Amino acid sequence: MNAQPAMTEPDEPLPELLQRVADVAGAVVAYKFAEAFGGTKIYLPATVQEDSKLARAVGAAAAEKIVKEVGSGHILVPLGPHATHTRVRRAIRQQLKAGLSTARVARQLGCHERTVERVRRDLREAEEPPLLEYIRRR
Repeated sequence: MNAQPAMTEPDEPLPELLQRVADVAGAVVAYKFAEAFGGTKIYLPATVQEDSKLARAVGAAAAEKIVKEVGSGHILVPLGPHATHTRVRRAIRQQLKAGLSTARVARQLGCHERTVERVRRDLREAEEPPLLEYIRRR
């Protein structure tokens, strides 16, 4: 399907459910879980079968950890890193870091220049120390 996203997206934390999965089964499992089921409602059985969709997507051991953490029943799995806006923001960051202009990034990705500027601002803010910290060091 999609290539696995970078797992260090500081400005885009995982949705709460996916973070819980990551905490008990690891980030790779959380991403696989979101890729396989994100945006859909699924049923988690009380007992995981090795041939279940969940076990096939993330592995039987990880599926058991998920069910133990989340519980059985119907759940809506968030898109997480596979959401369109997340993929676009990731692509914008990559292109800006490669030195492309705002207009070129916007045209290539089919988004608004203001979106690119917001991502550029977020990148700058992440690289700059907070103002108070800067003042204290002086």
